[in-house]
Amino acid sequence: MRSKVWLAVRIGAVVGALVGAAECLALLLRIPSWPLDTPTIPVAMMIYGFIAAVMAGVWGLAAWRRLDHQTFQVRTVMCTLLAMTYLLGGYWIHRWWSPQLLALPSLLVTGLWTLAWLIGSWILLRPPGRPSASFETSWVRPLRGLMLGLLVVAGASLMLPSLWIRTHQVLGARDVPGGTQRPNILLIVMDTARADRFSSYGYHRKTTPNLDRLAQDGVLFERASSAAPWTLPSHATLFTGLYPAQHQAERPHPRLDSRFATLAELLYDHGYQTAGFSNNHWVSREMNFHQGFEHFDDMLDGGRLINRLAVVRVMKKVTGLVTRRLDDGAEATNQSVRRWLKTVFDPGRPFFVFINYREPHFPYKPPEAFRSRFLRHPREPVEKVLEVAASLHRFAPAAHQAARVDRPMRQLLNDLYDGEIAYLDAKIGELLGELETRRLLDDTVVIVTSDHGENIGDHGLFGHQFSVYETLLHVPLVLRYPAGLPAGRRVAERVSLVDLLPTLIELLSLAAPSLQAALPGHSWVGSSLVVAPDLPIRSEYAAPVPMLARSRTRGQAIDERSFMRSLKSLSRGGVKFIWASDGHHELYDLRHDPGESQNVIQQFPDTARALKAELDQWLTAMQSAGTPEDVEPMREWTRKELRALGYLQ
Repeated sequence: MRSKVWLAVRIGAVVGALVGAAECLALLLRIPSWPLDTPTIPVAMMIYGFIAAVMAGVWGLAAWRRLDHQTFQVRTVMCTLLAMTYLLGGYWIHRWWSPQLLALPSLLVTGLWTLAWLIGSWILLRPPGRPSASFETSWVRPLRGLMLGLLVVAGASLMLPSLWIRTHQVLGARDVPGGTQRPNILLIVMDTARADRFSSYGYHRKTTPNLDRLAQDGVLFERASSAAPWTLPSHATLFTGLYPAQHQAERPHPRLDSRFATLAELLYDHGYQTAGFSNNHWVSREMNFHQGFEHFDDMLDGGRLINRLAVVRVMKKVTGLVTRRLDDGAEATNQSVRRWLKTVFDPGRPFFVFINYREPHFPYKPPEAFRSRFLRHPREPVEKVLEVAASLHRFAPAAHQAARVDRPMRQLLNDLYDGEIAYLDAKIGELLGELETRRLLDDTVVIVTSDHGENIGDHGLFGHQFSVYETLLHVPLVLRYPAGLPAGRRVAERVSLVDLLPTLIELLSLAAPSLQAALPGHSWVGSSLVVAPDLPIRSEYAAPVPMLARSRTRGQAIDERSFMRSLKSLSRGGVKFIWASDGHHELYDLRHDPGESQNVIQQFPDTARALKAELDQWLTAMQSAGTPEDVEPMREWTRKELRALGYLQ
C-alpha cells in the first residue's frame, strides 16, 4: 500500500506542477514585460503540485486495493487531471456566470459540478475489464522526463529576470559628462496619500515615524499642492513640469505624449542611470511613462501574477485570506528595487530611481499588524471590515451615495487608510535603510510626495474624483539632501508639484536653458531655500464620463449635474476659487476654513470675479504644445485593472 500511495503522491505533484506552470505561462503571455515575473512559475508549480499531491494521495488510499499496478498509474494521472479540472473549471464557471458563492444559483452550480467530479472519480475507481499494458505504460513513462523538464523550467524562470534586465533596457547606457559629480535622485510617489494623515503634518496618530525622521534630516513643505486630483495628469505634471492644460494627459487622452521632455529624459541626457518602478497602470509603458528610462518595471503587470492564479483566488475567496505577502504591495516593489541595485546599478554613474507605491490606494488592505493598529474595535472580524470596504468600492462611481455610509463605517475606513499609510511608511523606511547600508543615502536627493489625496466621506465624497478640494490636492512633500538642503527646515508657503522639475534643474545645475525657460513653475531653491510667499496654486480636473456611465448601467438614479463637470481651482493669498463648467463656482477662505466647509462666494463676489478673471487669463496663456498624439486602444488587462479600481466602466 505504502509504495502505491507514495507513487500517487509523486504523480499528483508532477501533474499539478505542470498545470500550475501552464496557467502561469498563459497569464505571463499577456504581460509586455513578462520575463520580469517568471519567478512566479516555480511558485505556481509548488502550490499546484502540493494541492494535486494531497488529492492524489487521498485517491491512492482509496484505489490501491482495487487496481493493478499499471492501471493504478494511469488512473492516478487521470484522477489528478480530473481534480485540477474540477478546481480550475469550478473557479472559471463561478467567475463568469455565478460570482456570488453563497447565492442559491451558485450553490446549485457548485453542487452539480461537485457531483460530476465525484461520479468521474468513482468511475476511475472501478477495476478495468481488460488491462492494456502498452497503453498504460505509454501514459506513465513520459512523467519522469516531464519532471526533469519542469525542474529545468523552474531554474530558468528564476534566472530570466536578471538576464532580461541586462539585455532589454529601454535605453542604452550613457556616460557621465566629464568633470561632473552629481547626486543620485530617488523620487517616491505614494499613491493617494493625503498630507493631513502624516504625523509630521500634525496628525494625532503616529502613522509615519520613518518619514518624520526623513523630514528632520531635510525639508518639509507644509502646504504642497498637486496640479490634478488623480493619478495620470498628476504624474504627467511631475514628469514634465507642465500643467494638465499643457500636457493634456487627461480624459479623453490617457497618455503622456512623446513630444514632451520628461524628467527621466533630462537626467538620462546628463548621464544618469534611470530606472522606474510603477504600481499603477496609469503610470506605465502603455501610457508612455517609460520614456527616458533605461529600465522600467510595470509592477502591476507582473507583480500581482501570483494573485491571479485560480487556486490562490479560490483560497482568498473561501477563507477570506488577505495578505500583502502574496500581493503587489510595497514589499514586492522593494524587492524589485533591491534586485535592480544588486544586478544592474552601475556605481560609476548616478542613478535616478522613480517609484510609484500603490499604497494607500483603495481598497485599504494593510497587513494585519497595521490593520489592527488603528481600528477603534480591533476584534471586529476582518471579513466584516473588508465587506464594508468592498461595498464602498462598488459605490465609488456614484459618490453621492456617501450619505448611505454611516459614521462608524467611515471611521472604520479611515482607520484602515491610516493602517495603509503606516505600512507604506515602514516599507519606505526599509528602502531608505537599504540605501544607507549601501552607503548611497547621503549622496542621494530623496523626494517623497504623493500624486493626490483621498476623500473618505469628506464633502460627502469617496475616492479621488468629482472635486478639487484640499483633501485631494494637499499632498505631503519632503526633500532630503544633506549636501544641498538644510536639515529640519519647514516651509510654510504654498508650493505646487509643477515646481519640482525646475527645482531639480537648479539644485543639480543641469544645463537645460530652453526647457527651463518653457516651464511654468518656479524653483524652490537657490543658494538658500527660498519660496515666494504668494505664488498662485492651480489645479485642473476633467469630467469623469466613463465613471458615470458605469453608474448608469447599474440603474442608479443620479443627478449627474453635480458630477458631470470639469473643475479648475486657483488659490492665492489664502483664498481659493473653484471654477465649475456648470457655472456653480465656489470660493473658500482657507486661512479660517481649511476644511472648505463654507462657500463664501455670495459674500465676496468681487474677490471671486477677480480670481476667475486671473484663472481665465492663465488658461488662455497655457496653450497645449501641438496636437495630441494618437492613443492606441487600451489593453484588456489594463482595462480590467482600472475597472477594478473604479476608473472605467
